[in-house]
Amino acid sequence: MEYLEYIKIAKKIRKILILGSGAVGKTSLTKVLKNEIPLKDMNGYCDYHRTLFVEIEQFKTENNNGTFQLFDLAGQLDLPFHATRDTARFTFSAVDLICFVLASDNTQSLIDLNEWVNITKNYYNKAKVEVPPFILIKNKIDLENNIDDSLLEFVMPNFKAYFEISCFDGKGIDELKKWFNEFYNECNLEKE
Repeated sequence: MEYLEYIKIAKKIRKILILGSGAVGKTSLTKVLKNEIPLKDMNGYCDYHRTLFVEIEQFKTENNNGTFQLFDLAGQLDLPFHATRDTARFTFSAVDLICFVLASDNTQSLIDLNEWVNITKNYYNKAKVEVPPFILIKNKIDLENNIDDSLLEFVMPNFKAYFEISCFDGKGIDELKKWFNEFYNECNLEKE
């Protein structure tokens, strides 16, 4: 067992990467999971800010027996300094789950999904380590759906699970949290 995995098990931590295009709601997702309330009920929820590199948040499992660390990466791959290129080992090491996020009102976020999946798979293939499971999260379902859902069928074989959520009003968040808790328990059973 790798040392980082040993530490994660001892401290009851599971590391989750949150990846996807800019402005799909990755940071909002981390806020909603951490604070356990939808954005519309948070003070200052409209304080949008662009993630410049990586932001790290935590939230507890349902019965507080463990912690998820959420690594929210900048969505703009063309930045001069990006976590997937410049600190890839830090970013991708000891990851338990990768959440790819797209926005229902942003067709480009679906198109960009292929690039995000390729970057991720390429890293793990070069490092010669097993690729962690992927899930797909379609955010902003409270807004107009500009994505042809039949196109999702082409990317679905890469994903262990699929969720439709709204960070704004909280739709689908409970199902996602329930799945995270089941995943946490599954990971700990496999690692023991």
